[in-house]
Amino acid sequence: MQDIKNSKILVDPDTGEIFEESDRLKDIKNSKQIDWRLYKSKADKLANVYERVSISQESDHYKKRAIRVLGCGSELVYELFPNGEMKLKQVYFCKVRLCPMCSWRRSLKVFGQVSKVMDYMTEKTDYKYIFLTLTAKNVAGVVLKNELDKYFEAFNKLAQRKEFKALAKGFFRVLEITRNWTNDTYHPHFHVIIAVDKNYFKDTRCYLSQKRWAQLWQSCMGLDYEPIVDIRKVKPLSQDDSGEPFSMRYQKAVAEVAKYTVKSGDVVFELPEKEREKWGDEAVNHFEKEYETKTDETVIALDDALRNRRLVAFGGELKTAHKKLSLDDTVDGDLVNTDNEGITRSDLQGILVFYRWVVGLTDYFRT
Repeated sequence: MQDIKNSKILVDPDTGEIFEESDRLKDIKNSKQIDWRLYKSKADKLANVYERVSISQESDHYKKRAIRVLGCGSELVYELFPNGEMKLKQVYFCKVRLCPMCSWRRSLKVFGQVSKVMDYMTEKTDYKYIFLTLTAKNVAGVVLKNELDKYFEAFNKLAQRKEFKALAKGFFRVLEITRNWTNDTYHPHFHVIIAVDKNYFKDTRCYLSQKRWAQLWQSCMGLDYEPIVDIRKVKPLSQDDSGEPFSMRYQKAVAEVAKYTVKSGDVVFELPEKEREKWGDEAVNHFEKEYETKTDETVIALDDALRNRRLVAFGGELKTAHKKLSLDDTVDGDLVNTDNEGITRSDLQGILVFYRWVVGLTDYFRT
């Protein structure tokens, strides 16, 4: 540890503990620092909401959620190698569906696994890919759970339709939900990457227009209106033969399906700092009190609606590839190893370094 005279001293206002600036966590990957502080701060805010809801609802379920989320990512254990590289070794992740910390790690895992599966597929096949987004009208929180039942049942029906089976060699499907705070509605939708034959776009026997996709989704959902359905060809970032992995050339589509199921801003409402500066304290307090109730209602609705859901899924040949690559469960699997962090160094032996979340300083420090 560096000499205390040459290091900035920080004091935890809550406990009086003393830390050195040099012991603040700096987890750098590919020349970019990973912002653990951001996700942990958001997780703590969600834990406070769960605690508040547990009291108003007199529910042990939400109390347990609060405890789990509060403890999520509180201690990080790294392996530090002689060359200065660090690799995450051990963390407690709560795996609560709404947790911002776990959602971030899941998105990394989805990106890593879909990339590996598609790399594998491009080595074995000459398939092309299409990107499908399936939507319907926004719904209120009280019916969100039933609406998701309809979505999952409808997608299963769609996957069994002759037209779908004729074109799809495999697929990856993920659920996303966005929150409209203005009119108190939720917008669930599926993002789907579908592997198709290389001649699909010229084959009139199996090619489906955007209009036909909308009709199929309307039929499967049992809607009395034609929904908005987006379908597009997945195009590579570069057409050259640079030798880059498939997932790097097609990373835009992979990144789209790797987004969070629910972003933290769609769970816990936060007034932007610029808006806070415009209003007086009394107006801000009134506004935040109003949205505190909306936040509580949102957490209750989303927690109930997402419970025991299969948020992401592989199908067909992509599912077979996932199994052959021995990848674990995308949602409930290991969130320390996200399948997106390179190969573990087997030629070097490192030492374990521990970092702890310091609430009063809202950051991680080496202990």
